[in-house]
Amino acid sequence: MRKFHFTDGKINATVEALGYKRAVKDFQSTPEGKGLKEVTVTWTTKRGKEVVDVQPLPMKTRGRW
Repeated sequence: MRKFHFTDGKINATVEALGYKRAVKDFQSTPEGKGLKEVTVTWTTKRGKEVVDVQPLPMKTRGRW
């Protein structure tokens, strides 16, 4: 499992998940992530590269059709 660090101006949270999508969905369902419009996500890849991404919230899944 990888550790994903979610940062907003005042909120710092860490979520352990297998993938990026699952980590974002887990974070946005917590009380800290409920009212946010975007969050900065930082994680380390399998090869050791540090990745930083700005994710708009809520992250919606694709529709079925």
